[in-house]
Amino acid sequence: MKNKFLEISHNLNPTDFSVVVFYSFLSFLNIIFHQDVGLWWLLVLINIGVIILVYAIANRHANHDSFWNRQIHYWYTAPLILLTFKELYLMIKPIRKV
Repeated sequence: MKNKFLEISHNLNPTDFSVVVFYSFLSFLNIIFHQDVGLWWLLVLINIGVIILVYAIANRHANHDSFWNRQIHYWYTAPLILLTFKELYLMIKPIRKV
């Protein structure tokens, strides 16, 4: 099991690892505050999808090094900024009870 995990995460660069850890943290927060955040289950599913996508992009780039795979791997974080801000917007108001 440990070898399989190391094999899968071997292709992650520091940016990929940061994204996986941060989206795992957001999922953890959604689960903790599930009574306050209305669509917590949807946000957790989206976060799991993002984490799976990061692993897929990193593995694809490692196995098939082409111009497009490299560009997708280096630039996927730009749209994630928008997704992150939207998710935080949906989480902060209910958690703070404003």
